[in-house]
Amino acid sequence: MQLRIKFGAMVVVLLCIGSLGLAWETYSQFAVGGGFEVVLMISNDSDEEWTGEILIRKGAAQDWDTFLAVNGEVFLEGTGSVPVSIPPQGTREFVFAGDSEARAGYLEVQASWESISLDIALAFFYNFSVEGQLVDSTGVPASDWGGRSFVVPVRKSRSVDTGMAWTHRAFVDDGDEFNVILTLFDSEGNQVDQVIRRFTGHEAFFFHQAFDGVPDEFLGKLSVEAIEPLHLTVLGLETTGNGFQLTSVPPTEVF
Repeated sequence: MQLRIKFGAMVVVLLCIGSLGLAWETYSQFAVGGGFEVVLMISNDSDEEWTGEILIRKGAAQDWDTFLAVNGEVFLEGTGSVPVSIPPQGTREFVFAGDSEARAGYLEVQASWESISLDIALAFFYNFSVEGQLVDSTGVPASDWGGRSFVVPVRKSRSVDTGMAWTHRAFVDDGDEFNVILTLFDSEGNQVDQVIRRFTGHEAFFFHQAFDGVPDEFLGKLSVEAIEPLHLTVLGLETTGNGFQLTSVPPTEVF
């Protein structure tokens, strides 16, 4: 099904509102083009100007290098940094759009050294439109600082699927690759399969694509154990008569 194949390019709608000084926030899935659009809002809740950057990356911390428009203006290809300045108590909106092809990566918001302790709030939305008509809009929490061990309820059927996207903030080069152990359990808690997936940078996939022979109808849970901290986002996908709907399935971090 085309919708299943397209998940690798689906943007997650992320909604995060915070009251603490923000140094760095990561959104594990960012996709534009082919009907996908991202809207990022930043509100400054302090009495000082907030300055920082919006960083758009792909793969292993590589700059975004294909077409991207920000607030209707073409974003220079080959760079992944959008400078941001928010006045005291002010709010700014950034609309990201692509071309006819859906492309995926991830997005980070980074405060300047002078603004690390200032309070801001973020709202990051995904919209999918067909011929100019909005079809779906979804919200998912940001990935925060990341964790090493998670448990996720998963389901697969003719109309329902569970997808995930991950990235790693400290990724620099091939030497930063590491193993992620994925263990699948059925609805009674019996282990079905276990695989080791190599983290090589940002990736988005449906859970069953990591295993062989997952039945067409499946309900259970997925354990994710990583050597290094992961920023993990999980979505439930449900196809409908005229499209699809995405729903946040927050992973539970295991300490």
